[in-house]
Amino acid sequence: MMMDDFNADNTKIDAALKANADTAAANTQTLATQAQTIAKLGNCQVVAGSYTGDGTCGADHAITLNFSHKPMLVFVQAKERNAHYRMMLLRDSLWAFPYAADKYNETNVTWGATSVSWYSTYSKDGQANNQLEYQYVALLAVE
Repeated sequence: MMMDDFNADNTKIDAALKANADTAAANTQTLATQAQTIAKLGNCQVVAGSYTGDGTCGADHAITLNFSHKPMLVFVQAKERNAHYRMMLLRDSLWAFPYAADKYNETNVTWGATSVSWYSTYSKDGQANNQLEYQYVALLAVE
């Protein structure tokens, strides 16, 4: 009789261990699937920074921002409250038209794998390179 009780208890323990192992395997598969889904969602990075203009313009004085990944969109704006200097750079566009002191200026743009450069032949304002602090926010593609 004691041996029957012992065998019955071991059968119950074996069944419980198998059920736990099956649940753990199912949870592991679920976590792996969720990790793959989450990895596909994290395909961009936002980076912010600043630079101070040196008051020059032209191709020999281009502004270059370097990033850890491919920049797709970059916003630049003067930090000073009364300064009206701002521009948007959109990936693969070769021109930007920054708003500077109530007028628009044509600016040449060059894109690198992990950088963007620009210059204006018209003015330091149009190049966002006046002697002011400029802030930028960039959206980077993380692949």
